[in-house]
Amino acid sequence: MPKLAWLLLQHNHFVGKFPPCLTNSLSLRLIDVRDNHLSGTISNLPALMQLGAFLVRRNQFSGQLPRQLCEMQRIQLLDFSNNGFTGNIPCCLRNNTVWKNKFQANSWVPIDFTTKGQSLSYQGIPLTLMTGIDFSENTLVGTIPHEISELSELHSLNLSNNHLTGHIPTSFEALENLESLDLSHNNLTGPIPPGITQITTIEKFSVAFNNLSGLIPFTAQFLTFSETYFLGNPELCGEVVERECTGNDDGDGGKENSIGKEEESLIDRPLFFYAFVFISYAVGFWGFIAPLYMSVTWRRKYFAAIDGWIQYLFCK
Repeated sequence: MPKLAWLLLQHNHFVGKFPPCLTNSLSLRLIDVRDNHLSGTISNLPALMQLGAFLVRRNQFSGQLPRQLCEMQRIQLLDFSNNGFTGNIPCCLRNNTVWKNKFQANSWVPIDFTTKGQSLSYQGIPLTLMTGIDFSENTLVGTIPHEISELSELHSLNLSNNHLTGHIPTSFEALENLESLDLSHNNLTGPIPPGITQITTIEKFSVAFNNLSGLIPFTAQFLTFSETYFLGNPELCGEVVERECTGNDDGDGGKENSIGKEEESLIDRPLFFYAFVFISYAVGFWGFIAPLYMSVTWRRKYFAAIDGWIQYLFCK
């Protein structure tokens, strides 16, 4: 079937491997095999250059994410959730032109895609404008590629329920059209980048159950986010989780703030204050008076200088 455009096999009980005969169907624009019992890898898939939606959610696929995804530059919706994919997230996903540039595809049959925590049905013009990646509920490892931040036209990104490590890329602030970002249930560390608050379109942001630390930004859209989006991170602090930040919780300057507070508390002690005043007075007074008593020559020069300054000021 070289002219096959739509392959809709979702919600069945199909078993076995991904159909190898699809290598002949280079005109495919939509593959939907969600909610079946398919297994094996998808490494034998060709680069389908016309493919706009690739949906394999809730199957039993395994192995690494197919590198051919990096060559399919017209994909709008990618749903590989609820499988057994392993390995790293390919950084070459930045090659996708639809996720990087404004592009309006042709309309398809209605498609369900999970975003903002709920399954929504897209059809017509809204479908042609929707873009999203869902790699949730797999066993992906490694760090989140910072190259994803180049996908400025991406509307939904779900990487939750994996084994991802490292920091949240600070460059994510460039995802200016992102509406939903779910990074929950991973092993991410470090602070929440404050620049993410610059994404004015974001409606859902979840980093629950990671190992994040530091101050939670509480400006712009983040003012609308509830505590549930940040649960399971005992080192996070801020108004939304009702946990005060100590010196070590304020990001990069935490150590300096801690030292500053220790110094401040030492200065505030009464004993230190009075001792400092007494020593300063003693050093200043005797450093000025003692030379006058010890040396007659120095005393005469001192008073001569004082008289000279008085005469100078009087003349002025």
